[in-house]
Amino acid sequence: MKTPKKKRKSLIWRVIQWLDSIHIGVGKERDFFIENLSMLVASGMPILSAIHAVTEDVRSRAMKKIIDVFAQDIESGSPLWKAFYI
Repeated sequence: MKTPKKKRKSLIWRVIQWLDSIHIGVGKERDFFIENLSMLVASGMPILSAIHAVTEDVRSRAMKKIIDVFAQDIESGSPLWKAFYI
């Protein structure tokens, strides 16, 4: 009975690893975006200009869509905290 349990555990482990690998790119892109956005805003650049500048270097389509949505929210007058709230 231990053999099926090991197989089941390894299958679960592989699924977890696969799920983690899907989000690695977006996670790194997110970290890159946040780091660079904070540097630009801290240097005095307006938030929308900083968002548009950093977005040019983002490679992930999914991340670009996310950024585009909250940039539109900010442009339409939503507070920053509300635009970032998911």
